[in-house]
Amino acid sequence: MKIKLWLGLVLVSNLMLSQVPSDYIMKYSFTNGSLQNEDAGTTGDFTQTGTTFTTVTDRGGTPNDAIQLNQDVLESSQLSNETANIAEMTMSFWINPTTATTNTQREILRMQSAFSGREFWIREDKSQNELSFYASGRNTNTNANLVCILNLTDASLFDNNWHHVVYRAYLFNPQNLTFQVYIDGVLKTDSSNFGCGLNNFNNGLPPQFLTRPRLTLSTNSTIKYANQIDDIYFYKRALSSTEIAALNNEVTLGLEEFQETSGAFELKMYPNPTISVVRISSNRPIKNIQIYNITGVKVLESENNVLDVSKLKTGVYLIKITNSFNQQITKRFIKS
Repeated sequence: MKIKLWLGLVLVSNLMLSQVPSDYIMKYSFTNGSLQNEDAGTTGDFTQTGTTFTTVTDRGGTPNDAIQLNQDVLESSQLSNETANIAEMTMSFWINPTTATTNTQREILRMQSAFSGREFWIREDKSQNELSFYASGRNTNTNANLVCILNLTDASLFDNNWHHVVYRAYLFNPQNLTFQVYIDGVLKTDSSNFGCGLNNFNNGLPPQFLTRPRLTLSTNSTIKYANQIDDIYFYKRALSSTEIAALNNEVTLGLEEFQETSGAFELKMYPNPTISVVRISSNRPIKNIQIYNITGVKVLESENNVLDVSKLKTGVYLIKITNSFNQQITKRFIKS
């Protein structure tokens, strides 16, 4: 196998058709500084307080495809259609803590409920190489407020590179509250009880947590976030480990070309990334080429070894090539 890397990124050889789950209720890609929530079924676009946030190059090397907050505050509108209690959730995002600070903490983001005191938030403390995860809710048995804190120390997070953070919370269990934190696709901590008083439940009701949520980046306080952030996803369910791995692998690779061997089937595809055309050469006749989007939907099919992909949306796709002997190779490419 011959692989030529693009921008020093890593090619993942074994790709799964199960890709990034599309049932998010909030998604922010920040392409060209866009503050739009990309879930068409909801509101939730960001509004900006301040004038200093800038667009920066994302982890895939694409200019102006991520943002540096520089202590600006971005606040979404309330998701008025989410009227039921969200009792489990997953927050996925990428951060690059590039800016040194004398402050002990910076607040990255905060998800707030329409009901006061029910929220969760995430802070970084670069001086301690630490991320802190907080949750505040209400015990539906005792009507008492509860706050849980989980601290994760990981020096590798503060190496001036992009890192993927997933905060998964199981809030449906009447006996405990479970937080799980993944860094770069790896489960770093799993805690099932924070002494929040949830073990006092005896009526089987889950804690009340998020209703009509609103997301804020860098709260309007003295500990505003100043670093880089990108690709925020919020789900009102706990994603599986496989789904979290798919989020971690999304747009983490790019390559100019690859040459792949499957038995006697040798294949080369280029350019990758591409704006308009993908060319494929093979040592055996090509029978069929299929292209799938990240949700597994087939968007293009051809028998030609030169494909016009100019009408595809910008993003990551899987391309499956079948030769006349029914041997197959599946690879990922980027439509830029």
